[in-house]
Parts: sequence; C-alpha cells; structure tokens
Amino acid sequence: MTKITPKEYAIFCFIRQFLIDHNQSPTRKEIALSFAITPQGADYFVRQLVNKEVIQLRQKGVRNIRVLKKYLGRQKHLW
Repeated sequence: MTKITPKEYAIFCFIRQFLIDHNQSPTRKEIALSFAITPQGADYFVRQLVNKEVIQLRQKGVRNIRVLKKYLGRQKHLW
C-alpha cells in the first residue's frame, strides 16, 4: 500500500465515521459538502483511496464505498 496524503486520510476518516454513524457510505456530494470541494473533487479523492487499496467500490449505486476490514477497527496510521 502506498502512503496516503493528509487530505486523503481526512476523507478516509470521514467515510469510516459516516459508515459507523449511518450504517451506509456517504455519497460524493456529502463528502464534497463536508470538505468544501466539488463532487468531482470528492470522486478524485475516493479514486485515490481505491488506488491505494484503502477502500473498495461496489459495482452499482451512489453509496458504493466500502472500507476494507483491516481499516474498520481501531485507528490505523496510514501515512
């Protein structure tokens, strides 16, 4: 796994906490609103996290982000 940037880590933490709180993944729009970026920018960061093997995307749906099991538990140092 490649090290992730602080911004990617913040977005990863947001996704993980959103999953815990709401029992579903956030949409790109919800990520964008939380970080004051565009939905396209949110998609860019999601794709970076997929490329760095931190999260996975399901085939269909807008709430298609899945955090890998090894990162769901206690806090991991990713960068």
